[in-house]
Amino acid sequence: MFGWLKRIFKRRGKLSLIGDGGESLPWFRSTRIPNVGMSAVTLLVGDTSNESMDNRAEIEPRDLICAVEAGVCISTDGIDDKIKQLRDRQKFWKEKLKRRIPVEISQAIVMLEARKKYPSLAECIPWKTTTQERIDELCEKYKVDFRSLDDFIPELPSEAVTEVEAFVKIMDVALADKPELKSPKLFVIAPTKMFKTRKGDPILLAASPFGEFYYVLCAWDKEVRFVGELLS
Repeated sequence: MFGWLKRIFKRRGKLSLIGDGGESLPWFRSTRIPNVGMSAVTLLVGDTSNESMDNRAEIEPRDLICAVEAGVCISTDGIDDKIKQLRDRQKFWKEKLKRRIPVEISQAIVMLEARKKYPSLAECIPWKTTTQERIDELCEKYKVDFRSLDDFIPELPSEAVTEVEAFVKIMDVALADKPELKSPKLFVIAPTKMFKTRKGDPILLAASPFGEFYYVLCAWDKEVRFVGELLS
């Protein structure tokens, strides 16, 4: 979680949006670049001219789909108190400091409000989860990169479209009172060379509206088609 937000709650106890620990707020960042090593960052932004300097290891699609999964504990304990604390901070910034409310505070409130609906939606969510920390680790260690799906949407196969449609339905319920935020933030993690050749084994991820993590929606190569089976 954001260091400054931790400091805000230092005197009142830790505020975590996913239970134990946390990373960033991926749902609100459509093109976030992971905090990876310099060589990986260069490749993440599309520069493949230094491939000979890339010392990361190769990884097979089956191994990647298994490695990306990271269990996330989605807790609703004390959620109303956390929301109240954040709203108090909003008021403090606006009325006492006379300054613009930090967007991270407003975003966290929306995420926690959505979290309150999670228990009623949990049985409708079949996807495994992963975190930004796990993604960063994979991008540092292996020749895989993490990017926004924006450039690949026209190439989505029917299986991926089906999963995205199912995810959008979850978003519609979780963010029923925030229609302007219902557009899903979708990402791809795949071998680095795929972003140059357009051939490879991408894994489709969606930033969760409930916390600081992603859902692993699907992969669309025959070898790793049955994502649920491989991750179970």
